[in-house]
Amino acid sequence: MMTIFRIFFGAKRTRPGLVLFCLVLAGVFEIVSIGALLPLMGQLGGTPSANPSELDLLIKQVFEMFGLANNFETIVFVIVGAMVIKGVMAFGALGYVSYAIADVVSAMRSQLVRQLLDARWSYYTDQRVGRIANALSNDATRAGTAYQRAARFVAYFVQAIVYVSAAILISHELALMAAVVGIVLLLATSWLVKISRDAGFRQTDSTSDLTTLVADTMNNIRPLNTMERKRPSWPCLRTA
Repeated sequence: MMTIFRIFFGAKRTRPGLVLFCLVLAGVFEIVSIGALLPLMGQLGGTPSANPSELDLLIKQVFEMFGLANNFETIVFVIVGAMVIKGVMAFGALGYVSYAIADVVSAMRSQLVRQLLDARWSYYTDQRVGRIANALSNDATRAGTAYQRAARFVAYFVQAIVYVSAAILISHELALMAAVVGIVLLLATSWLVKISRDAGFRQTDSTSDLTTLVADTMNNIRPLNTMERKRPSWPCLRTA
């Protein structure tokens, strides 16, 4: 989990603080919309609850603070307004992330090119051209994808905190039950995360090897034709 947060907050040419602020603000308005449902149900039921929850009392205090009437029309207006603002904030945050992906990829490629230009000649003697080309193309693109998924994870993490906070304010027993279920699901799916991570590493290595092999072969296609060594020696490309 800490790796995901490092990817999100450490990405260059991005504004993680702005994205996090929008997500937190969206979470606050989501709590307001959830909390406003409680007095709305009381209005529809005709009789207020004898034991109001902490969230119900908090929403009533907010209504009194802003001088809003505790009636059906006002509650519906607050719920709709809070949901609209929450949607706009979340859309703005994730929309910015979509645009920031290009900056992340561009920054990584620029940094890689600068490091290649500053490298010693001995470094190039052990490197293949295809591997460098793969790093500039595939690896940089995958880094942008990693940033996007890290941002989505942060968004879901903030949303989970919002739901847990709302559950605590509504019922401590409900929040405890939800926490137990969440921990059980997390432990049950942890092995799937490990399998996916290992598969991702293998896919990266395989893609890197394939791209390196193809790039080096195409760069040396003329000498191969001259020496009549153009028949592929790769098992996957052999023909009967």
